[in-house]
Amino acid sequence: MVARTSDSVSAVVARLFPVIWDDAEFMAVAKPPRVNLESAAWPHGPRTIDLVVDHLPKSKWAGEGGGLLPLILPERLSSGIALFARSHEARHRFAGMATSNRLAYTHVAIVRGKPPRKRIAVKSGNEPRSRKAVKGSPATPAATAHVEILATHGDLHVARCTTKSAGLDDVRRLFKAAGGLQIVGDIRPSPYAAERRASPSRRPLVHLAGLQFPHPFKRRNVDIVDPAPKAFEAYLATNLLLEEHLRAALAGRLALVADEDTDTFRLFTGGNEGIGGLVADKLADAVLLETLEGHFDGSELQVRQIANWYQRTLGIRTVYARHVPRRRTGAAPTSAEAHTEVLKGTPKDQITVHENGVRYLARFTEGWSTGLFLDQRDNRRRIAELCDGKDLLNLFAYTCGFSVAAALAGARSTTSVDLSASNLEWGKDNFAANGLALDEHTFVRSDAFDYVKRALRQDKRYDIIVLDPPTFARAKKPRRTFEVKRHLGELIAAAAEVLRPRGHLLISTNYRQMTPAMLRRHVEEGLGDRPHRIVLQPKLPADFAPDADYQKSLLVRVS
Repeated sequence: MVARTSDSVSAVVARLFPVIWDDAEFMAVAKPPRVNLESAAWPHGPRTIDLVVDHLPKSKWAGEGGGLLPLILPERLSSGIALFARSHEARHRFAGMATSNRLAYTHVAIVRGKPPRKRIAVKSGNEPRSRKAVKGSPATPAATAHVEILATHGDLHVARCTTKSAGLDDVRRLFKAAGGLQIVGDIRPSPYAAERRASPSRRPLVHLAGLQFPHPFKRRNVDIVDPAPKAFEAYLATNLLLEEHLRAALAGRLALVADEDTDTFRLFTGGNEGIGGLVADKLADAVLLETLEGHFDGSELQVRQIANWYQRTLGIRTVYARHVPRRRTGAAPTSAEAHTEVLKGTPKDQITVHENGVRYLARFTEGWSTGLFLDQRDNRRRIAELCDGKDLLNLFAYTCGFSVAAALAGARSTTSVDLSASNLEWGKDNFAANGLALDEHTFVRSDAFDYVKRALRQDKRYDIIVLDPPTFARAKKPRRTFEVKRHLGELIAAAAEVLRPRGHLLISTNYRQMTPAMLRRHVEEGLGDRPHRIVLQPKLPADFAPDADYQKSLLVRVS
């Protein structure tokens, strides 16, 4: 179990979802963007809203065993005030006020366009009119909203909208009525589904900054304020919302933050979460930041700001940084180019991380990887669940992560095959870190194809085979080049020769141009007429899900 206390998780929740107003009947928190508090189900652990409620600071108003009932929740992509009731009676009374139009909302947004003036009133007919009535003119209906321009840079503006409408659709229409203003990042009006899919990091830059209503239990008005992010005005000139993106990404991983058996996962996935070229991984009490040349447009100062934010929010001891050079034809940088800088704390040659209760040794000075491919976390758990009393063959084993998970789960034997002797030694260290003897666990330095041929001659067979090959690899002895797009079907066919009947193949690749359909075709090509069934096409773990092309996997049962 990871040495993590409930207090440490509560500290993270308090920073991501701070309580901004609280009394005996209601409570309000500040919600980050891109977090869905209304989700009825969550495939990666507890619902975010349940984790938030469980770890919010204890209030003197909290009743015994009483939950929080949602009243006002900003839409998933928006940020701002989220209001909860402490009882069904409070929810009932609040609902009565909402239907009688006694609530007022203040939204702050970044908009694009040419407003006719700094202050615009929008009538019920959605036609703009001046706040200052013309002398002698007939009375006009009361405006449903007031729009005020707070800051301007070119055709970008920070605008405030005060209205009786809560929904984003209403706010969108009101800004449009106030001189054709459009919320920046808003892709809802687009009829093209392809545009939405191509813009996973975009969100409407709108924030519920104020909520006013008469208290249904007391003779006073309630005025809840969550100021718009300070970065909104800076965005007009920089087009960057650094901390907003970091906060949104971390809030979406709250289930991983609270996981008692796992302390290593991806924190940020680059442009798909709003900051192109930035990747951040959490490894126990350290964070590794990687910036990709040609994609990350930030400065060294901004990298240090990111390091400070993670250290402050997660209580991290050490922050490492690497700059990844761009390579021709997409080839990976060589190990000689890897340089890790320590931005915060004291560096360590090696740290122990935990994943699903398994210990692994992570190192920051052994080339580009730290020793554990984090995107395979759920696949390692799946293989472990299948392995009790079974024989596992782990080809392209790297530091033997699948083998360690299988051995701890009761595998009868594991065989780890890799071309690198140092990787296999690292794998043995991972076994030792979990108190596992090596009696039934074999480590073989070999080319994968050569090993399978040898195993076939020696009549060795396996119940489970893991195939997670690199996109490209070159062996010196024998001289051979492996390209996953050309040779994956051949590799599957070779592995199937040493797979026992009713055995399982896990086939995985991080080749970005490999689509799920292409992967299935490679399986069909490799297995040919041998009866088989695709048991599962696993989804990416939650921390990698924003980058849908990162990795594809298939779990296949072969008769």
